[in-house]
Amino acid sequence: MGTGILLMTGLARGATSNFCNTVINNLAPGKAGLINGLHAMFSIGAFLFPILLMLFTASGTENWIYASMFMFVIGLISWILYFMIPMDGLAIPKKEKKAGNYGFFKEPLFYLCIVTLFFYLCAEQGVIGWLVTYFKDTGLLNPSVSQLMASMQWIMMLAGRLLVAWLSTRVDKNKLLPIMGAG
Repeated sequence: MGTGILLMTGLARGATSNFCNTVINNLAPGKAGLINGLHAMFSIGAFLFPILLMLFTASGTENWIYASMFMFVIGLISWILYFMIPMDGLAIPKKEKKAGNYGFFKEPLFYLCIVTLFFYLCAEQGVIGWLVTYFKDTGLLNPSVSQLMASMQWIMMLAGRLLVAWLSTRVDKNKLLPIMGAG
């Protein structure tokens, strides 16, 4: 059961990220600042959500039912909002579609991007999850403060994303990507 929930959560997160990135790229191709703005909104949500959950459960762990209901309602609202997104002009015109056009598999940049995203997402989630667990399990911080630490990390990631959005308008991407990869 737990593996299924984790799989569904991962698929939902991946599909949502892919959909949002595709829509932003179609609306403003080549504008990295808008993609970083999208990811900045994710960071803000990731910062605020643990704080909201902490407020729900501050008076006792039995209040997790209210936190769960809140998450359900937010998920339902998100689902409804997806249906309200105007999709006109976002589809690829039929003349641009080419059957079997998989030339990107021959591009080394494609694999570099895949590897970079893989390690970036693993590092992001791994470090945050590890630190929260570490502080909670060692007793250095109580569980709610440990979760607050995760929120602070999201603020730092937000600052990094905004910095990269600003730099992407001033520095050539061929110079910026290796620097970010090394970082």
